[in-house]
Amino acid sequence: MDQDAWTGFPALMDNNVQPSAVAHLDGGLWLHHTITADADYRDVLTLLVPCACGLGYVPSLLEDERDLLELLAELRATGGRGVHSADNGGPYCDSIPAT
Repeated sequence: MDQDAWTGFPALMDNNVQPSAVAHLDGGLWLHHTITADADYRDVLTLLVPCACGLGYVPSLLEDERDLLELLAELRATGGRGVHSADNGGPYCDSIPAT
C-alpha cells in the first residue's frame, strides 16, 4: 500500500486519543493505525469491515500482515461484509455505528 493512501489525524489531548491514520481499501474496508496510550506505545492496526446488516463496522485487531491476508481471504465468502457474534441485524447490531 502506498503511503499516499493514508490520511493522518492528530492526537486529541482532552480525550486522551492518540494520533492515528486511516486508509480506505476496496469494498468499503478501512485500515486504522494508531499507538497504544500506555508507556510502551505499541503499534495497533485494526481492519474495519462493513457489517452485513449495513448499520456499522466490525473491527478486527491485526497482529501482523499475515492476519490481514487471512482475514481478507475469509471475507471473500461474505462479499467483504463482517458478521459478528450474535448478529441479529437491525437495532440489535453490536457493530461500531457508521457516521
